[in-house]
Amino acid sequence: IGISGATYDPESNTLWVIRDNGKDLEEISAADGRRLASVQLEGFEDTEALTWMGNGKVAVAEESGRISTVDTTLASTAGTVFDRIEDMTLTDNNGIEGLAYDAENELLYVVQEKDPMRILRGDGTGVWTEVIDPELLLVDDLSGAYFAASTGNLFLLSDVSSSVTQITTSGSVLGSLQLGSITHGINDAEGVTFDHSGMLLPML
Repeated sequence: IGISGATYDPESNTLWVIRDNGKDLEEISAADGRRLASVQLEGFEDTEALTWMGNGKVAVAEESGRISTVDTTLASTAGTVFDRIEDMTLTDNNGIEGLAYDAENELLYVVQEKDPMRILRGDGTGVWTEVIDPELLLVDDLSGAYFAASTGNLFLLSDVSSSVTQITTSGSVLGSLQLGSITHGINDAEGVTFDHSGMLLPML
């Protein structure tokens, strides 16, 4: 069962990954890839993305539009619902594919893969706003997201276009990077994150 999302934990220099079946979160050493710990998830289905929130918590998204916070210090948990995107239109497995979190402003960014392609911002109150017109990105889908606290910008991954695009949270495109030389032709990049040194880590 493949990885459907990953996020970097700067507090422990580890990666947290989640798989499609939504059975558990796994903590992986960023240094050597060893499996360090796991958290059993209860009642989750078709998990598609996660992002580090700080203080031992991650946000986990299911393709249906439900987003929950999970305490990674627990052995098992059903999580706590953070919010839900009520108008999530599901066609051919094209729901939520990426999450990113702005801890300072307590804002969550959500990307929908396509049909429609969307980048949304929410604060846990049920109100979601569009961040950018996706046509400006010049990509064929969206499969991951990362918020850079150092710059306040978003990085958006496209699996089909094999690229990462940097945008401002006010909706301007700053530039893009083609990933061919990084992924070596491997398809299905399902997430993107950065480590403490700023190294780009596309999750395959």
